[in-house]
Amino acid sequence: MGKIDTRLSQTLEERGKVISAICIFIFIFVFIYFFYHAVTTTPELINESDSLDYHIPIAQSIEENGLFSPPKLNLGLGYYPAVGESILSLFMRLEIPLNIFNLFSLCILFYISSKLSLAWGVKKPFNYIFAFVITTANSVLRLVLAQTIDIWLAIFFAWSLYLYKNFKNTSFYFFTLGSALGMLLGVKYSGIFYVTLLLIIFGKYLSNLREPRKLVAFIVPFLLFGLSWYIRNYLLVGNPIYPGRLLDLPHDAQFTLQDDNPFRTLLFVKSGYINLFQSLISEYLFWGLTFLFLPAVIFYHKEKAKFGNIKLLSLISILSFVIFLFLPSRPQNIVSDIRYLFPSFMTAVLTFFLLSQKKGFLIELSVVALLGSVATLSQFDYRPKIIILWLIGVFIYSLFVKLKRNYI
Repeated sequence: MGKIDTRLSQTLEERGKVISAICIFIFIFVFIYFFYHAVTTTPELINESDSLDYHIPIAQSIEENGLFSPPKLNLGLGYYPAVGESILSLFMRLEIPLNIFNLFSLCILFYISSKLSLAWGVKKPFNYIFAFVITTANSVLRLVLAQTIDIWLAIFFAWSLYLYKNFKNTSFYFFTLGSALGMLLGVKYSGIFYVTLLLIIFGKYLSNLREPRKLVAFIVPFLLFGLSWYIRNYLLVGNPIYPGRLLDLPHDAQFTLQDDNPFRTLLFVKSGYINLFQSLISEYLFWGLTFLFLPAVIFYHKEKAKFGNIKLLSLISILSFVIFLFLPSRPQNIVSDIRYLFPSFMTAVLTFFLLSQKKGFLIELSVVALLGSVATLSQFDYRPKIIILWLIGVFIYSLFVKLKRNYI
């Protein structure tokens, strides 16, 4: 019996190596493709409105005037927390083409995603397939030539979750944790909610901060990278989340983005549910459906010891999805704003990689993941509804072949 298990494990690893090699090859091709476009175009040619309206101007202001003199932009957007724009300002100082900014972040996301999946229990080489799924999602790739900072939020969120599974009771660990959570807090206002969620999850470790050296190691980077932006805004305009509304504090009267969110769209906009579902399929394909099954993943398995990681990731993904529902978003921008789901998407995919590994259909899931990314990358008359039906068919057929081989 032991020899059979060893042989099956070796076969699984060999097939995984083949699929992961294909994934890495395609990722390198994607990098070369976008690198060519990054160095032969400018932000003006790409014409991504958020990048031109405030991401680049904030970075220019940081490069010229420092961190604490926010630019006077329309709607008060110059006061946004700016960890991402600070990185972009380094590109300006080093005279690196700005369209490389998110291509650089894509590579970091691939690396941290592969490390994250290993830390939570995905076996090698399937961690590279997981990283490939995350970095080739339609919602991620549409940002590569822009200067938006949502990919960076995904990086800092993944880094924090990686640290959760690699706890070390040392000052350096808490310095690293403070840096990761601080950057997540300082990359955009939605980081407030994700940091709150992660601090709750990290609760059992934070009791170690009673030691002064570890507390200082954590607080200094958390304050420097994260809280400093909110303190700056409070000192300058009396509102830590300016231009947004907070109680009766000063805000920009023309900043009305907080008036709409996906939850209100679902409740009050005609066909809101259909639009959200179509957006999930369009941007995440097969993985857009996994959100529907996360509650069942939590309640179906009774053995906590065997499914502890899977249940926890499912819970994080669900709570991250709830956060998304209350983030500012216009009904007409739902496809674009689905990028706010990166933390939930990442943890949902990791949940199903671990679940398929437990249940013995990791190869089948990896094949569907590869085919889905290839279909998305082609963009030939992109029809996500057709693609997802094809992927589901491939998955069901693969499972049938597996069951027939093993039991019939």
